Amino acid sequence: MNGYQAFYEMVKKWTVNDYHTQGIKAEVILDMLISEFIEEMVAAKMRKKLDAVKLLAKEFPIRTTDKNLRNAKVDYLVQVEDKIYLTELKTTNDSFQDTQAANMQNAVNRKAADLWDFFRQIVTSKEQNRVDSQKYAFTLKRLKEKVGWEEGQPIPESLTKAELDILYIGLHETPQSGKFFRHGQKHFYLEHLSANRNFIAALEAHGKNAAWDKLSEILSAVLEAAVKFEGGKTKLIKTKTFAKNNAEYQKFYASLVAELTEPGLIGLDEYDLAPLKDFTGSVYMGEAEAVGENAIKLATKAALSKAENLGSAAYVLLSIYSSEDKVDMSEVNEATAFLDELAPEMECVFSIHIDDTLGDTVRVMVVAKIP
Repeated sequence: MNGYQAFYEMVKKWTVNDYHTQGIKAEVILDMLISEFIEEMVAAKMRKKLDAVKLLAKEFPIRTTDKNLRNAKVDYLVQVEDKIYLTELKTTNDSFQDTQAANMQNAVNRKAADLWDFFRQIVTSKEQNRVDSQKYAFTLKRLKEKVGWEEGQPIPESLTKAELDILYIGLHETPQSGKFFRHGQKHFYLEHLSANRNFIAALEAHGKNAAWDKLSEILSAVLEAAVKFEGGKTKLIKTKTFAKNNAEYQKFYASLVAELTEPGLIGLDEYDLAPLKDFTGSVYMGEAEAVGENAIKLATKAALSKAENLGSAAYVLLSIYSSEDKVDMSEVNEATAFLDELAPEMECVFSIHIDDTLGDTVRVMVVAKIP
């Protein structure tokens, strides 16, 4: 093994091990590794040409909600045409903090001119500390190079009049990921990038393929560690709440009857589905997939992650789809027990359908009738 390969293997080991270590964040190492690709990542996500995207700064200070000179920071400041994104890297759900989200939203609400005015205040205040002053001076120098900001000139309007927004970069999708994006913030996941044609094309155009191939191996290893640590990997596919008995709902109900009364490992009949035909209140539907230990329960949790007032549900339908060798009745029982805890007064029915095309994946659909 040559020196470069040995170093690469060491970095991969560090990153994976640090995912499990308290007080040490794999996020710090991943931040170092992906910085070279931030512009290509964002360009691919936003469907923009690469020259329309600029990584303006890292660890950029923003004003806290208490409006004094104490500051919070965002991982990256990224400009896309006439918009600037306060960008955060999140490798675990636990790293999400309401305070940080509030600070970022506060910066967006106060607009770009205030963002740069606060940065100027920070730079000025740090002049009393030589080390800090040098660091912020370096950030300012890099920023000026990026945007063509001439020495002695005022801050360019491309910065002061830019619209601000929030962007999250996540490691992989989980039911809890939704809390990052509950206000509609843009986001993407590192695990999906290698399948993004725009991103790969940008790498090819700039000769970064080989470096990304190595980084992809590290990301895959970290993802495996994350999935193992979390007990499985989940993905929320879709949700829908029907608020009234209209043509759309009747079409949905008819599709349920057609699909779930087909022969299966454990099938249903129209009598089992009758409570959904008698529409009152609202009906929630969620669909999710999971891989790994306790996949059925994980997918059930994910499918219900957007449901409201579930505790009052009168009827819940749990439909499980998996390959034959992945059917585990003990897991089914755990999932139904989980539903019983959420809505103790409900009637719960379940069906199991064999679909060998799913491989290791389990797909779950949950339909809840809520008074």
